[in-house]
Amino acid sequence: EKLKEMAGANFDPFKIVLDDPAGNSYIENPHAPDRDRNLSYDKYYRTPKQDMALGLQPSIEALKDEKIDDNNPAHKNAANVAKGSHNIAISFEGSNSDNSAE
Repeated sequence: EKLKEMAGANFDPFKIVLDDPAGNSYIENPHAPDRDRNLSYDKYYRTPKQDMALGLQPSIEALKDEKIDDNNPAHKNAANVAKGSHNIAISFEGSNSDNSAE
């Protein structure tokens, strides 16, 4: 029933957040080449724990401490910080108003 309401553009505003530490996600902009005002992108560097989750090696300091502390800059393995590399968090704000006519 809810899907039928949404298909008819009768739904409450909602927000979807996609956080992709690997940076492999792609969200198509249906308004291209114009900007989609419902999408926002935040670029950031991975934390040491996110590096480990992706199979990247911890720093020597983290190995010595036998733990990974995201707040300790010495725990970030310099080899995992390529210049200009980043990850992305994408937010989509949906509503029942259509901005394609603008």
